[in-house]
Amino acid sequence: MTEHNELVQIPEAADELGVSPQTVRKEIRDGRIVSVKVRDRRLIPRPDLDAYKEALRAASLAELVVSSRAAQGLPPTVTDPDVLKRVAAVLES
Repeated sequence: MTEHNELVQIPEAADELGVSPQTVRKEIRDGRIVSVKVRDRRLIPRPDLDAYKEALRAASLAELVVSSRAAQGLPPTVTDPDVLKRVAAVLES
């Protein structure tokens, strides 16, 4: 179990995200990942890294739903309550 106040180093965050440390640094510079400076190092608070991962997961899922609907000739918006419930269930897992 991770500590709520844990600070994650950039290489570890990169491993978790499956990207290079340079990509993590770019996301930090662009304001998409929150970080704090401790002495001469940038560290990422665990809750902020987890929130970033969840946002990526949600965006990926939304993209999948939209592309699937496009392949079926349907509009990209989702209003079907059953589809929304399934999407919510995946996000909660």
